[in-house]
Amino acid sequence: MEIITLSDDEDTGPPSPKRPREDKKYGGAHTYKSRFQAVWQKKWPCIVPVRDNPHMFQCTVCFKASSCAHQGERDVTRHIESTQHKKNCDAVQHVSPLSFPSSSTEKTTRAEVKVANALVQHNIPLSFADHLSPLLKDIFPDSVTAKAYASASTKTTCIVNGSLAPHFKSALVESMKSNPFSIAIDGSNDSGVQKMNPITVKMFDASQGMIVTRFLDMCTTTGKAAGTAETIFNKMDEVLQANEIPWSNCVGTCVDNTSVNMGIRNSIRSRALAKNSAIYFMGCPCHIVHNTCMKASEEFAKITGFDVEDLLIDNFYYFDKSTKRKNELAEYCNFCDVEYRRILKHVSTRWLSLDQAVTRTLKQYAGLKSHFLSEDYSQARFQRLKVWYADPMTEVYLMFYASSVQIFVEFNKFLQREDPIICVISDQMKSFLKKLLSRCIKVSIIKAAEETSEAGITSVAYANAENQLKDDALFVGIMTRQLLNKLLDEGDVDKRKETVFYKAARKFFVTATQYALEHLPVKDPVLENATFVNLEREAESSNVSQLAYFISRFRTLLLYASDVSELTKLEDEFLQFQMLTNSAIPGHVWETAVVYDDSETKHYRMDILWAYLKTLKTPDGAFSFKRLASVALLILTLPHSNAEEERIFSMVTKNKTKFRPSLKLDGTLSSILTIKLAKSEPCHKYNPSAAVVKSAKKATTEYNRAHSNKQ
Repeated sequence: MEIITLSDDEDTGPPSPKRPREDKKYGGAHTYKSRFQAVWQKKWPCIVPVRDNPHMFQCTVCFKASSCAHQGERDVTRHIESTQHKKNCDAVQHVSPLSFPSSSTEKTTRAEVKVANALVQHNIPLSFADHLSPLLKDIFPDSVTAKAYASASTKTTCIVNGSLAPHFKSALVESMKSNPFSIAIDGSNDSGVQKMNPITVKMFDASQGMIVTRFLDMCTTTGKAAGTAETIFNKMDEVLQANEIPWSNCVGTCVDNTSVNMGIRNSIRSRALAKNSAIYFMGCPCHIVHNTCMKASEEFAKITGFDVEDLLIDNFYYFDKSTKRKNELAEYCNFCDVEYRRILKHVSTRWLSLDQAVTRTLKQYAGLKSHFLSEDYSQARFQRLKVWYADPMTEVYLMFYASSVQIFVEFNKFLQREDPIICVISDQMKSFLKKLLSRCIKVSIIKAAEETSEAGITSVAYANAENQLKDDALFVGIMTRQLLNKLLDEGDVDKRKETVFYKAARKFFVTATQYALEHLPVKDPVLENATFVNLEREAESSNVSQLAYFISRFRTLLLYASDVSELTKLEDEFLQFQMLTNSAIPGHVWETAVVYDDSETKHYRMDILWAYLKTLKTPDGAFSFKRLASVALLILTLPHSNAEEERIFSMVTKNKTKFRPSLKLDGTLSSILTIKLAKSEPCHKYNPSAAVVKSAKKATTEYNRAHSNKQ
């Protein structure tokens, strides 16, 4: 063995101090997670990777996702050798593969596809199909189609996931690749491991001649960063890139008003604008209007001590789940000659629940008051309610809310309309502000601002006491004032309480106006310039500068700015449009475009009217408004609220119930939403194409191959 020695002149120096070891809370597999390996699929064909999570695997036999992060292949082996997996494999061996009977015809397959579509459209569990097949055979014994019908829940699910949903999504994707569209996205509450961020698409459908809304993807995110702007946007971008949809075709995006969505930096908005700077971002005005009312209510409560939300919530939960208390209330209502009605639940995050809960409380106020003043229970909630109902001003406050909240309800309902209304948002916002101001500001001040100031109604000095109405002129509701005067005359309330009420009412309207002006996009150039698309306004009031604004903003989609000849033709079409009268559009087109808000109010879908104008020709055969109509339809594609996303979550709630908790977000649930939003016609009128019928058979074949008797 060779011995190495150091010479005397080699200075080794003092020994180097050891580097202190950093104590780690966790180590091993927690830090270095194992990933799914493709070679496992060759060894176990039933093992497949899990989308968006490389540390998990899916067993197609057990329909179960498990982690392989700890020991990798050993985790898979442990699952394969488990008792439950072996039982499932044994069960699969005794299950007959899905098939289309030899006697089956295209007509039978078409029937199976139509039934699958009908079950989805009406939120019926797919398990109902297990009983439908024998039921049809029993009901229609002479029908060849009924005898051949053989689609139970598994096959129906295959048709939904492998035929119907892919067909509708493919059509949507192809349209998005070549046409302008806007998207809306909203995140679900963090109630599970996966966070839903459903993406809906708004675009013009030439086959239907109108703007439609379609479901694109569930856009699920997982992990600790599931709710961050980076994670959500990366998922959005992944969905578009996977489907080869260009960001350049996206003209608008609607999101909630949170900083994650609308922040100047590190938000979905900032990242999307980096992809396409022309995208118009619209925060949800429905939330803003709701928050406006809530902020005003908070100020009202500070002055009066009356919190309307506290009263309504206590009302509901006192009677909820107690048959005895409900019957007691029913007896008191009967004694007071008022009809007993179920107490409605007010939820602070629901846009319209406050108005409904207040109205219901007032309808049986006499019975409620009699109940709480006559009974005597020690429960804290009962005692709070007793104090409120003992105060004669409580009914005055509720009447004030019943009158004042209508302003917010009407505007919120308008914003939730499904038809494209971007062209009337600006006018409606100003009308909403005018209604708020007129409740507490002198009419002469409002008119002067509209006539003399360029800023119009937004320039009103609403906080100036000299511009405000006196107490006896404040608009607090006729019934509210009548009741207050009656209580004063009878001596039940004094002048001090009257003064406090009017002070609170004035503060309510001033606060609401201030919050609305600060948060609503009152001076948004897109909304202001989009008004020329509204055919219910006089066309001559439109300005060519409004058209020029959109040509400049969306120059990559509207190529007229780079072509002098096309731009000249577009200007000529705009001049013709200014001279257009309503009679130029046939009566039957106007009737087709009618949408009723209620029995008295009707409005028109501008997309249907502009779709007609796009086809209108001059006597020499040239299109009269081909270019201008294309611009108008692009504008109508822009989002006006996030209400559609809320409707998506309502659909999710109707389908993913406690009785159907296993619907996979990226699987069957996404397919259900795709189908429901793809078809506007009744399910009995749906006629599946030959391609859909063919793909239904293919989906069954692929299912049989994936679930063959292999472990």
